[in-house]
Amino acid sequence: MNYENTISRIRKFSGNANTVIKVMLVMILAAGVLMLISAVMMTKDLNNPVIVGADGSVSKITSASAFCEAAGWLMNCGILTAILLIAQKMTSVIAHDGQPFSENISSRLKKISILLILLALIPPFVNIILKSVLISGGLLPGYFLNVQQIVYSVSDIFTAAILFIIAKVFEYGCELQRESDETL
Repeated sequence: MNYENTISRIRKFSGNANTVIKVMLVMILAAGVLMLISAVMMTKDLNNPVIVGADGSVSKITSASAFCEAAGWLMNCGILTAILLIAQKMTSVIAHDGQPFSENISSRLKKISILLILLALIPPFVNIILKSVLISGGLLPGYFLNVQQIVYSVSDIFTAAILFIIAKVFEYGCELQRESDETL
């Protein structure tokens, strides 16, 4: 396969990825707006909605718990929006230049890995703080052992670590690209 064909394929793939990222960005922003509207409606306490659990237990959503959940979701949407904006800029540059091995790309991958760590740590931590302050009686003892939240946080941290390693590989690719350009 020749060099121009490879560059063309990289540009095409990056352009397609850019389009997918834009669609995801719109979806995340729409979800954030819907969550904000939902939080405003729930905090009015017009009629405490009831949730029926899988075990048949019935619990009411209070305005404080609705606010806490909405705050967590809005933080998730904010961080995901930042990640998608960085990824969109990155794929846009690659689609334009056809060169994935640049310091710009490497630094953007590192930024995304840092944001993934923030995504894993900040929203759950703020949610715990808000619930302990706003909900009467404080947190339920089992809240700190929310298995689903722990699994998501750990997987985000692993993903961030892998992405950081990939960013380092891209740095090395930049060095090789620079050496190749200098020898030609």
